[in-house]
Amino acid sequence: MPSHFVNHHWPYNPFVGPQEDRLHERRGLAEIATELFKQQMFEGFRIVSCPPILNENSSRLFDGLLVYPFGVIPLELKDHHGAITIDMGTNKRNSLLVENDLGTSYLSNPATKLRESLRRFGDLPQLKGLTPELKNAGLVIFTSHHAEVECVFDGQSTPAPFMHAGEVMVAKSTQLSELLFQFCRTRFGKKLKKRLTDSEINQLVKDLTTLPTQPVQGAITVGDYELELTPIQAESTDYFTVYNAHLFNEQVWAKCFDLDHLSAVHRQSELQSLGREALVLKRLSRVEGVQRYQDKELVDDKFYVFVEKSPYDNVGKMVTNAASERSTT
Repeated sequence: MPSHFVNHHWPYNPFVGPQEDRLHERRGLAEIATELFKQQMFEGFRIVSCPPILNENSSRLFDGLLVYPFGVIPLELKDHHGAITIDMGTNKRNSLLVENDLGTSYLSNPATKLRESLRRFGDLPQLKGLTPELKNAGLVIFTSHHAEVECVFDGQSTPAPFMHAGEVMVAKSTQLSELLFQFCRTRFGKKLKKRLTDSEINQLVKDLTTLPTQPVQGAITVGDYELELTPIQAESTDYFTVYNAHLFNEQVWAKCFDLDHLSAVHRQSELQSLGREALVLKRLSRVEGVQRYQDKELVDDKFYVFVEKSPYDNVGKMVTNAASERSTT
């Protein structure tokens, strides 16, 4: 598996810092770079890895940052295939509809995540010198060549590329150059003039890639629960990690299945399996002596199952066995 997709036909290597872990992200970022090199107004652009302190609860917020003559744009990459409908007018997280050979699924909406994250992103001290219009837009990019993307806004469905829902734009990787050019003309006028010089871009890149790493501490909010960030090692397995969680005065366990390492195809299949298992656990909650099922939440690439805190982990064993069977088939 290649560590990067740098093209020897490019005039320079635009990547700064380590590349993303997943193959589709590295391939997608390379396609984005190829598109940007087509537009002379974007000359001097860089794509940098995401600084680890953008979110106090996570060390990995965006899939990359585009630093170019018209500002800094966070990138959120998705490799879903098939018919994709992304709701651009909602704050609901699981509002991305994917229909393909694996069936129909509602998944985490990257536009919602990006919209929420932009508020924190603009407050980065390294970006304080930029005016708001240079740092308040984000891009959701679908990298699969087998994706048909529709964007729903104000009751109307429009195929990607799309930029009519405020600060978040949507495109396939091969559509990016034209979309970004039109966006810049809309925001800065038809007679485009670069807002950042080469030296300013280089300084921003240096600042963004030398941020100190801050350890994740405390707790995060997942749905209605406050989740402690220190794992319960004795209850965790190779397939999920267990955390203490709180709902008002009640303490429960949160079992977290990390889907980050999976491709969109396998992630969609895994989510369907976990969803079915959560339904079984909910029904088993009526059985005496079995851990009581509480709730489930999907947050980005993490699937949480909340269960009653108990020294007898029948639920965990059942989920572990099911996950083990899937890993060997």
